[in-house]
Amino acid sequence: MTEPHAVPSESGPAIGDASLRVMFTAEQIAARVREMGLEIARDLGAVTRSPLFVGVLKGACVFQCDLARATPLDVELDFVSASSYGR
Repeated sequence: MTEPHAVPSESGPAIGDASLRVMFTAEQIAARVREMGLEIARDLGAVTRSPLFVGVLKGACVFQCDLARATPLDVELDFVSASSYGR
């Protein structure tokens, strides 16, 4: 089922009037997240406390969890909520 505002495009998926193209495959993103997890562990070295990963609710949850799983340390997760008052 297509989104109500999706417009078919020969160049790839589209939302509204904007054509979209895939910049990174799912495999490329997963590989980079794994690299980031290892970099975090290397940079923190022998920390005595669990690092705290804080993400903005709704947008960062899946990425934050993927990164936590890719980090070979015991980590803690927390979330903040942000509101836009400009609308």
